[in-house]
Amino acid sequence: MAPRRETERSARRSAGVSKESLLLVEEMYSFFGAYKEWIRSRLPPGETNPTRLLVLVSLKRWGAVTMGTLAARLGRPKSNVTLLVDELEKDGLVVRRAHPTDRRATYVELTAAGRRAATEDAAPYDREIARLFEALEASERTRFLETLRRLGAFMSANVGASRDEGGAGKGGRR
Repeated sequence: MAPRRETERSARRSAGVSKESLLLVEEMYSFFGAYKEWIRSRLPPGETNPTRLLVLVSLKRWGAVTMGTLAARLGRPKSNVTLLVDELEKDGLVVRRAHPTDRRATYVELTAAGRRAATEDAAPYDREIARLFEALEASERTRFLETLRRLGAFMSANVGASRDEGGAGKGGRR
């Protein structure tokens, strides 16, 4: 390992981060790259962007939401969501409508064709992606799900926590 990289790791460890947590970060970087390729390889025929499908499925689940809410819930920049909604609107899958009380806000909602696409394309796509988790034993899937939920709750509780606090606010360990 390069001396500089080891020095950086040592500095982070001394700031209250365990060696195992740093290894998890490295594995997550590798995993996310591979996962992104996995989900792209399982897209329905003719679809090229998994986020388009995510927008459709999300709108089916949540109903009409403002563009800002959609961007926040998806964890995507507003400008990216605007471009996706532009594409989906052009394809007749979503429509925009004015917010009834806030002139600055715009709702986005599925059209009938969008609801069909969210239903017909999403279920087979989700099954294809879920095949990844079949590589785990049932007990491993259960533990993984519990771990993801716990990490999700920790992140939700600590959004906005300062880095000086280590993000170990409510529910966190130091």
